[in-house]
Amino acid sequence: MARLHGFPDWFRFHVTKWHGARQIGNSVPPPLARAVAGAIIRAIGIAPSPVSTPQPLGDPALLRMEMSQASMYWRVECPIQKRDRKSGARKRSQLETEACRLAAA
Repeated sequence: MARLHGFPDWFRFHVTKWHGARQIGNSVPPPLARAVAGAIIRAIGIAPSPVSTPQPLGDPALLRMEMSQASMYWRVECPIQKRDRKSGARKRSQLETEACRLAAA
């Protein structure tokens, strides 16, 4: 999936298939991002300079963190909070759904 979106082979995603696939699906493909950024750079008339030293990839353990662990690591508030109340809605059974449908007909 990552190759189809244009990510280089060295790019790392979350270690689980589910979260990795979600990250790829929610991302802007790198070739599109590069084209948009290039157009903006040309429009504002600046000349980008090449990077002198490569940036290290970082600790692979960061890819296994859950949201609460990551927020503690980076010392930021966790963006995902537990639900503090329930809606009170209850899932209807198939029999109840069919009874409502037939009553409306």
